[in-house]
Amino acid sequence: MNDSNSHTNNNLDQLPWIDLYKVFSSEAYAQRVESIPNETLQFAADPDNREFLINSARKSLKQSNTDAIDEGQAEILADLMSVLARMFLQDRAKLKK
Repeated sequence: MNDSNSHTNNNLDQLPWIDLYKVFSSEAYAQRVESIPNETLQFAADPDNREFLINSARKSLKQSNTDAIDEGQAEILADLMSVLARMFLQDRAKLKK
C-alpha cells in the first residue's frame, strides 16, 4: 500500500463512525433532507452551477467564520453539496419506484 492510501486509511479509521451513523439514520436528519425541494437539489447537482455554489459557500463560510477563508474550503464545500444533492436525488428516485 502506498503512503497516500495508508494516510487515508488512518484518517478513515479515526472517524467517529458510530456517531455518523446515528446522525445519518436519525429521524431529524431524514426530515431535514426531505424538506429540501427537488428543484434545489437539481440545481446543486448540476455541474454547470458549480461557480454559483462556490460563491454561495464562500459567503456562508465568511458569515460563520471570521478567520481567513481560503478558496479551497469554498470549493470543497460546493463539491460536497453537489455530491450530496446527487445522492439525495438518487435516493428519492429509488423510493418512488
